[in-house]
Amino acid sequence: MARKRSLFEDLFVFAFKLPWWGGFLLAVFAYLLLHSVTEVPPPNVVPGAGGTAGPMAVAALVKGFATYLQYIFPVIFIAAGIGSAVRQFFRRKEYDHVATVGMRAVAGLSWAAFERIVAEAFRRKGYSVIETDKGPDGGIDLILRRDSEEHLVQCKHWRANKVGVNIVRELHGVMASRGAAGGFVVTAGEFTAAAKNYAHGRNIELVGGYELKLLLDEGAETLPLAVNVGIPLQPSGVAVTDPDCPSCGEKMIERVAKRGANKGGRFWGCRSFPKCRGTLPMSRSG
Repeated sequence: MARKRSLFEDLFVFAFKLPWWGGFLLAVFAYLLLHSVTEVPPPNVVPGAGGTAGPMAVAALVKGFATYLQYIFPVIFIAAGIGSAVRQFFRRKEYDHVATVGMRAVAGLSWAAFERIVAEAFRRKGYSVIETDKGPDGGIDLILRRDSEEHLVQCKHWRANKVGVNIVRELHGVMASRGAAGGFVVTAGEFTAAAKNYAHGRNIELVGGYELKLLLDEGAETLPLAVNVGIPLQPSGVAVTDPDCPSCGEKMIERVAKRGANKGGRFWGCRSFPKCRGTLPMSRSG
């Protein structure tokens, strides 16, 4: 059984999930609020009147707690703010590395790292991002807020090559229950036809491998974040360059040879590796 967290730990975790400045704002607010409590004069005592001991004892107890907590709470929130700033610094470096390497780096990410990269991408789009405590495939992964509107995000790890309609339907149900303005399903894979049909007209953006690649590109800040079903992101008449595997028909991804005569060279490798070992030279586009 997991150890139950203390109030102080809960406050730290809450502030740590906020943007770095959120912790500092909470520190200021907590100090001013608690300090004002310490400045409240004790209740008036009428000589000879009974029943004043209770209120006086309560007031003294509250004032005593406030005297100590006016320093403890701000320290907790400031520490969380510093921790959040440090975390954000390393996440930016992680994102920049993945953006530089491209989809080859995405292929090697864990589910948690994939969610971090997606979260950072939305932050760079101007959203305020709240990461949930869900594990892999455990429901809504990110809550986005901008201009008083809320959007929900479900991330699917790259190994989920075909995201089905159930995922999109589940997201839509949570959107309805929360009154969210919209939602995103993000994957490095693809979506089934049923998923695309269900998302159409429901204000759900499906961000597949091609859109994710654009998002990670150096110039992705000036491009649309995603496209609705039926609206191609690539210029008209230009086909997506990722070829189909000659062995199994799955889409291929860019890989780098780690050994042999072509060590360091780039080639197309089947997304289903090691189940399928189909390859193509980079010169072929399928």
